[in-house]
Amino acid sequence: MKKHVISLAVAGLALGIGGGSVAADDYKDGGEETFHTVSPGTTLYSMANLHAGVTLEDIYEWNPGIEPRNLQIGQEVRVAPAEGEWSEKYHTVQPGESFFSIANLHKDTTLGDIYRLNPDVDPLNLQVGQKIRVYQ
Repeated sequence: MKKHVISLAVAGLALGIGGGSVAADDYKDGGEETFHTVSPGTTLYSMANLHAGVTLEDIYEWNPGIEPRNLQIGQEVRVAPAEGEWSEKYHTVQPGESFFSIANLHKDTTLGDIYRLNPDVDPLNLQVGQKIRVYQ
């Protein structure tokens, strides 16, 4: 797995979930499975904001029993569904559709999911009949 370092300067996070600033956070991308490595100041809220399409609810679902006020430095937190957890299907682009409208048509697919599942697709140049990966 490749290790990427992302710097994020966020101060005064609201929500009362261990607000603070986030130093250099690491995430490991294993294809369909992504983990975020906790560093000093990391909160679940900051992780959700860092990863497009990920909500706090998603993080809780993918990490049963996680304690937001007891994150440990070096702890790996899942920030994407496990491989095979969601099955994928394809949506055929219709006239006037956008990534946003396609996400709204598929209840289990967020806008961020569409970007993640279709990295080689130009969202500003969708073609009628084009196949876009979505979750079922």
